[in-house]
Amino acid sequence: FIMAQKLVGNLGEKNKQKLVSKPLTLFQIILVIVGALSSIVCFTCVLISILKYALPSLFISLPIFSAVEAASSSSNTPTDIISSNIKILSFLYSAFTTSSIGSSNSKVNSLSQRIKESNSMKLDSKDNARNPTDIAMPIWGSFRPGIYFGMKSRTWAREADQAKNSHKKAWSNIATGIMWTTVTTTPFSRSAPFRHDTSQDEIRFDWIRHDGKRFGIEHLQDPSYGININASFIVPEPTVLSCSLSTSPSCPSSDPNPSNPIWIQHITALVGTPPTDNTANTRRSLVFYLGNADSSLPVQSDGGYLHIDSLSSTAHSAESTVVNISGHSRASGAFRLLLHLKHDLLSTPAVTYWGLSQQDVTRGVERVRGVTTLPNSLEEDSNFAAVQVQFADHLIMRALFFEHLETLTSPNTVSNTIVSLDVSTVPEEEAETAWLHNERDPADWVRRFDLLLHSLLHYYQQQFEIRFHRLFPSTSTHLSPQHLEIARRAVSGTNGGLGYFTGRPRVAGWVDDVAVLHPVKGLMLQTHPTTATASEEGPLLTLLTATPSRTSFPRGFLWDEGFHQLLISEWDWTISLQVLRDWLQCMHFPACPEGAVVSSQCSSDDVSGWIPREMILGEEATRRVPDEFVTQRGNVANPPTLLLVVQALQRRFFGTQESVQDSVKDSVDSVGEKQEVLRFLQEVFPRLHVWLQWFLTSQKSDFNATSTGAFRWKGRSVRDGKVVPNTLSSGLDDYPRATVPTADEHHVDLHAWMARSARIMADLQELLAGQSPVHSPVLPSYRQLASSLTSSLQQLHWSDRHRGFFDVGMHNDSSFFLLEVFFRCAADEGKAPGGPAVVDVAVPLELVQSGRGFCPPSHPTVLFPHGDGHGNYKQRERFVHPGNLSLEHIPRVGYVSLFPFLLQLLDPLESPQQLEHVLDMLESPDLLWSEHGLRSLARTDKFYRKMNAPGDEPYWRGPIWVNVNYLALSALHHYKALLLVTCCQHGSEEKGNKVARKKLQQRVEALYGRLRGNVLRTVLGEFVRTGQFWEHYDDVSGLGMRGHPFTGWTALVVNILADKY
Repeated sequence: FIMAQKLVGNLGEKNKQKLVSKPLTLFQIILVIVGALSSIVCFTCVLISILKYALPSLFISLPIFSAVEAASSSSNTPTDIISSNIKILSFLYSAFTTSSIGSSNSKVNSLSQRIKESNSMKLDSKDNARNPTDIAMPIWGSFRPGIYFGMKSRTWAREADQAKNSHKKAWSNIATGIMWTTVTTTPFSRSAPFRHDTSQDEIRFDWIRHDGKRFGIEHLQDPSYGININASFIVPEPTVLSCSLSTSPSCPSSDPNPSNPIWIQHITALVGTPPTDNTANTRRSLVFYLGNADSSLPVQSDGGYLHIDSLSSTAHSAESTVVNISGHSRASGAFRLLLHLKHDLLSTPAVTYWGLSQQDVTRGVERVRGVTTLPNSLEEDSNFAAVQVQFADHLIMRALFFEHLETLTSPNTVSNTIVSLDVSTVPEEEAETAWLHNERDPADWVRRFDLLLHSLLHYYQQQFEIRFHRLFPSTSTHLSPQHLEIARRAVSGTNGGLGYFTGRPRVAGWVDDVAVLHPVKGLMLQTHPTTATASEEGPLLTLLTATPSRTSFPRGFLWDEGFHQLLISEWDWTISLQVLRDWLQCMHFPACPEGAVVSSQCSSDDVSGWIPREMILGEEATRRVPDEFVTQRGNVANPPTLLLVVQALQRRFFGTQESVQDSVKDSVDSVGEKQEVLRFLQEVFPRLHVWLQWFLTSQKSDFNATSTGAFRWKGRSVRDGKVVPNTLSSGLDDYPRATVPTADEHHVDLHAWMARSARIMADLQELLAGQSPVHSPVLPSYRQLASSLTSSLQQLHWSDRHRGFFDVGMHNDSSFFLLEVFFRCAADEGKAPGGPAVVDVAVPLELVQSGRGFCPPSHPTVLFPHGDGHGNYKQRERFVHPGNLSLEHIPRVGYVSLFPFLLQLLDPLESPQQLEHVLDMLESPDLLWSEHGLRSLARTDKFYRKMNAPGDEPYWRGPIWVNVNYLALSALHHYKALLLVTCCQHGSEEKGNKVARKKLQQRVEALYGRLRGNVLRTVLGEFVRTGQFWEHYDDVSGLGMRGHPFTGWTALVVNILADKY
């Protein structure tokens, strides 16, 4: 009787009223049926409980079985049993409502039921952290990090290659976006510039929630324009959306239904009153657009890869307008975009549109910027569509996108939906499907859309929380709600920074512009032989990548990406698999045909295996990069941080011999997931091998004192105009190396990267050899290589004199900075025939202050000192080398000297003194220790906080960087675990050694806790103060510096909070 009551109660108030209004006999009949079903349910549950052990194969495939299994588990709590019973009732109710006996107004598997089930599950449930059908990245996403809000597809078509009479991949990505401005009606006044591209400090914008795949919620606050925008998108899984809209009893099904939307967007804009706003004469203008994202592809007369077939606007009331954009593309087939706009009436028309021909989104946006009001026209062969809404107080925009409509039996299903949206009342039970029916009107359609949006957002927010609590289990009670919310923002910001780029990179040959040490003449400032070539377009590439900063660096960076994925792989490893695949597919193989599989026949070229350090693909990315950084050189590397992610995945799913924590780590991953990761590792191993071999050969130093050789970062130039030539390839751009780069210098951080990479490859090689022996016979032993590289690292870079690991290069301990002032000097009249009458000279400040003459004899007259434009003398600092330079250790304490420690290459059992010396560096306030984290360069160094050129603020010369502090914490975490095991094990070892190791372990553990606290206090404190994550932090004040928002590697604060290393 109670179950019957529940079933009737679940029908809703409206249905109960309908049932009461029917003849009594019908109501009684239904009650009898419900009662009978209740009895059958009870009997069935008992029967299943008895027989499931005897004949489990008969029941294991039933959807109800898992719920009954959970309910009957003896380990479940009362809450779990209630939750499981709710699931059973939900299943039975779904079966009841889909049968011929059930109410005709009821639909199967409504999303609200799914969400109720989701709510009843524990948030730390491991089984619900990821939908097994959602392994692949969706085609659509917020893959445009360089604009404030937009979406892009990852689709492709094929174009004919006329020269080769063949076909090759050409990428046809559809993109959407929004832009807004203020429009004034005051005579002779101009409208403000449109907001579109992200810009630092222009507005405040944050992804509040973003799962990296299916949904995101972003808040945009623009106080100077007096507008706040809340924007959200959903790319629902076919199983979730189809089951919420479909009447098919076969639901769930993973097959997409073209009558269901591919994505949904919801945008609200609310107007405030900025200080300079003249409300009577000012209104806001928001433009939504859709077009082809790829300016690098040829635009054809038929619209190329995207064609707008129709564009119309229908006003259903003074404040309600429906816009219908239909078209077709080579990748998405026939598509339709439906916009419902609710706005306050300002003028006629308040909604306008414009279809443009021969325009991709970049050029289309530029044309829209040039007009105040769109002209309500559709040009012939349009491939860009824009819709403008002008409003005074508020705007609500609802958008649905459908594709592959040519597969519908009735093409009018969606077409009629678009133009007939607002009329009658529909029973609540049909709210999730009736918006697809062509007899409804806008008011009711909007109500239904909002219900669907609310349900989907609620569902995906619940999934976000489930995944988040997997990162931060219930044992993390020491974390405050504020810290957890900041962690959510960091994860969301990193996910929201994912971008998808297509295009051809600009590449050029080798450049190695270093000095040469002549055996007789000494150091000669001339270039080393090069194979430099003019830049040219590389192959057509596509790349899914996280980006460091949506304002400063909205593009892919190779060494940043490894740090990004250390967080993302903890959040959703399936995203990392796709990102790693894309980066490795960008590997350069000039001897291979485009698209060929990597093999020994086409990977023997000198630059085979090179991956550009910056991936600047497509016009949207290229136009934001200075020309000097666009061209990528074929010998310039970047640290192979992607291998750290590969190792993290291997340790998580399979463990390694090196990992101390594997023996106590609980596995939460299914067999299917392990097989997926194993297939991935088998797939990428050949490319990882070629990549590391490229490093070992292309980055070799001319110094050959060991069997494995020494290594140097190629690309330093004596002509780059810096005090010390930058080393962009290392990732630590202005970190001071040898002041004069030479071909035989060698860099400790690069050598450490090679040793750590070889260890990772050894683990991977041994894993794959055990799974599939085909991988092992043709390759060298990476375990032996790792051992050799570690030995040569000790031999080449450890200095007993200075008690540390250091670069080796041209150096002189007596070198110093010389401050110079610029003066203009003139020649005596008639004494400079054919030469310049005046010259500019840089004069040491001490010489100027002495009062002695300092102009050259050819131009002895001082005219004036140069100014810097700020009321001061124009000055420069020059680094002077008295005496001769020699190839020796450069005892500079900073991040570079820590890399053997950071990459966990030290052996505290064999050489505990080395670890202790490193700890001395870390803990010394005069060197690297600060109350805000480890500074990048010792306070005592000559280059500490020094500019490397006029206007170049110190970058890696003192500030605190979260990525390196994360590596330091990871190393301390590793060594404290290793020492804890070895100091307490039983054996014949002398007691004194165990005591020493215990003492060292306690020191490491204490240092870990102090450093972790400092880093968290700095990053979290600055977020509380400013609402931003920053590129790096001041080592004295702890204030955030340079790029922001910076949810690249600064978001590793989440890993640090969760102790995930």
